[in-house]
Amino acid sequence: MIGVGNSVRGKVQICTPAMYDNVMNLTKVNRLCRDLAVALERKNNGDITAEEYERIKREKKSQLPIFTYLAVYKDGVRKAENAIATGLNNMDYDHVDARALYEEKIKGREEELHIVHVHITPSGEGLRVVFENPEGLDIAEGQFWLDSKLGIGGYDEKVKDLARPSFAAAPDYTLYINKVELLCEDVVSQQISAEEMSAVKAHFAEQAKATADTTTAKANATAADGTAENISYPKDFRHIPFATIIEKYWELTGGHPQPGERNDRMFQLVKELRYFTDNNAEWMYQIIDTLGLGEEEVRKVIDQGLKYNNGHTTYKLKKAIKLAADECGIDLAQVAKNEPIDTPPPMPTKLPRVVSLYTEKTPENAKAAVANAALSAWSSYLDHVQFEYIDNIPHEATLMSILVADSGAGKSAVKYVLDYILADMKARDERSEARLAEWKRENRRRGAMADKLPKPENVEVQIINGDITHAAFVDAMAEANGKFLYLYVDEIEAFDVLGSRKVSTIFRIAFDTGDYGQTRVMAESVNAKVKLRFNNHANTTPDKLLEFFDGHCTDGTLQRFYISTIVTDEKYPEIPVYKKYDEKFAAKIKPLVDNLKSVHHCTVKCRQIQQLGKKMSDMVREIAQENDDKTYFELSHRAVVIAWLKAYVIYIMNGCVWEKAIEDFCIWSLQYDLWCKLEYFGDILDKANAAPKRAKRKKPGVVGFLAQMPQEFTLLEYIKARNMTDASAEQLRQLRNNIAKWKCEGKIEEIAPERYKKLK
Repeated sequence: MIGVGNSVRGKVQICTPAMYDNVMNLTKVNRLCRDLAVALERKNNGDITAEEYERIKREKKSQLPIFTYLAVYKDGVRKAENAIATGLNNMDYDHVDARALYEEKIKGREEELHIVHVHITPSGEGLRVVFENPEGLDIAEGQFWLDSKLGIGGYDEKVKDLARPSFAAAPDYTLYINKVELLCEDVVSQQISAEEMSAVKAHFAEQAKATADTTTAKANATAADGTAENISYPKDFRHIPFATIIEKYWELTGGHPQPGERNDRMFQLVKELRYFTDNNAEWMYQIIDTLGLGEEEVRKVIDQGLKYNNGHTTYKLKKAIKLAADECGIDLAQVAKNEPIDTPPPMPTKLPRVVSLYTEKTPENAKAAVANAALSAWSSYLDHVQFEYIDNIPHEATLMSILVADSGAGKSAVKYVLDYILADMKARDERSEARLAEWKRENRRRGAMADKLPKPENVEVQIINGDITHAAFVDAMAEANGKFLYLYVDEIEAFDVLGSRKVSTIFRIAFDTGDYGQTRVMAESVNAKVKLRFNNHANTTPDKLLEFFDGHCTDGTLQRFYISTIVTDEKYPEIPVYKKYDEKFAAKIKPLVDNLKSVHHCTVKCRQIQQLGKKMSDMVREIAQENDDKTYFELSHRAVVIAWLKAYVIYIMNGCVWEKAIEDFCIWSLQYDLWCKLEYFGDILDKANAAPKRAKRKKPGVVGFLAQMPQEFTLLEYIKARNMTDASAEQLRQLRNNIAKWKCEGKIEEIAPERYKKLK
């Protein structure tokens, strides 16, 4: 009895013979294994780097179905605590000639050793052996026993977790199978002799004693110096060995440290790991990669690193954990929620007075998001108010906000507050709209063009409708007399009504309050040129967020927004409970609106906020330099300006009275914004920064690309040649259409699924 699941992230059910046959006959499994084989060959030939190969391997394996040989699970949730052992065991031999190893060491001994399945792993680089575990031995002991019988050595000792999955491989990767024993309902444990049992137990007892002696000696030595007690700390995080995490961290940060850089690199690692070891120096010493340095030197580096609080979000370490989890076959989404890999920076407990006021009714889980997001609405009351940034460039309070969270997380919390913040503006807009409606009715009644009344003056409407054309948008700007337009949309794709080809341009120009407008030939068309003052807020889900910014992550559009989020640890969160919004709340909001409206057509300067701008700029540059993080640095430029503008908005809301809590809040807001951007776009931006810069040249057409392809090529190779490995669904459809066109024109033929040969 084994388990089967559609992917590493899906639920697992008991695998019947029919299910097994279905998985093994899936075209997708054959195609993915073939793609992995091609990628491995390309790596071996030097066509792609080892890093590119690892990325392709992770991507392809994540799409494969899985088998769980060691256990099936209550409720189908693949966690060790839900596991029901099957009685089977399995082990992997990595980076071997799998077929040769099977022929030499295993073939013909399957029945003797109760081996039920042997196959090449999907990557083509390893051999997996599934066998009936000897009665009385645990997973690790059973693996040691079989390996000693086979006389191979070097098996992967990390494969000992009941929740560990095995990715399905193509049928021709199977070297041996006893399907009856593999899929039978009750596996009968094999019996081994008492001598063999004793030898295995003695081996592990000796191994445990040696480990204990080493740990005790180290702990006693440090205890003698008064630095630590005799305590053994966890060696893994969420079942992922720290050693594997550290190995991946080195890969992401420039490779394994070399002499001359070991101290600095270890210092950076300690600063990252401090969040996962409770700032405990002894725990850190037990898991750190010492890099060949002496104990005294290592402990000195650890002490220095634990004292350093850089406020950074452990982005590189989080990526390392994900890579390590993939290597260990652990699905982070399925494991316990009480050990978060990374969460947004917590909002300061002491908030600026005005922020405490407008968030007092907000549910606790959404308070940070609302406190941050609502500032886009507050800033829209400022009328021709400028602030000089630390580089002497003037800015206005352009704040464009996005709240991203899963469906049902409580994104609507921001709208309840915005309704009260914008109530004064909405009332003025309604009066203007009533005058416009009356003017339109009167002109329709008059009929003749000569008799028509001129458009009334001072009919400013700032809050625009989500369903607005581009021409109406330009017209609204012209009529607003230089005041900010404000748009709230429940879904980010609603921004596209402004014109799908213009929308990113609008956001980029708006951030700098640049010139914008349109010119048309017809006299009755909208012809206007204005300063673009446009603040906005959009709610969205993660998928829609990525879809909206597809193609606009590196052109500056993303950087001009600031992002908030609502994180919930619960799979099925309860409905958030709101405190009652009433007239008392509205009365508290009004003085803040009046403070903003009282400041207009001027330049505001606050010494503390100017110092804060310099402090935040220095802080992010230092973090980027220490972590060698180009992505973080590029995101931080405008993020600092946005946080600095928020400080001025809060300062004016507060009656132009400074309080220290404003500084703490805006530094948090900066870190929060950067955390969100790295969380959702970090991988995309990292890839863009890592990509080699190509010389500008004319892009080849469809035929030109075919000429560049080898005589035989796969769809994946064609996609990579087009530099579109992150292609959207629409782009992928177009690439497939190109290939279909070549087939119709007789230029290529398909020799295997998604593998082609040129004919001309």
